[in-house]
Amino acid sequence: MEQNATLNTRMPATLKRHGCEVLEHEGIGVSEAIRRLFEYLERFQKMPDELMADAKEVSPLEGRRAALRGLVASAPLDCSAEEAIADYRQHLTDKYCPNSSPSDGGADR
Repeated sequence: MEQNATLNTRMPATLKRHGCEVLEHEGIGVSEAIRRLFEYLERFQKMPDELMADAKEVSPLEGRRAALRGLVASAPLDCSAEEAIADYRQHLTDKYCPNSSPSDGGADR
């Protein structure tokens, strides 16, 4: 059996009181609420979106990571690597060489 650990935290007394009132209304104890948060963190390796919605600033790195996660999640899984490379190559050609025709392979660079 795994040994239990203790967590101590500081917060304004009114915040604690109001939070405990909500948890009591929901029928859950403080320890159980914290345990569930940590189980979520362990399982998903990130903070719950609802808790991060109020974050004032997102670091540029975290913004890029979120954008990359969105791209990866939307990528079709039914294409080969060659098709994906060809699609990306076409995207780059369209973006950086908009006047080139598909048949010349961007020869007007």
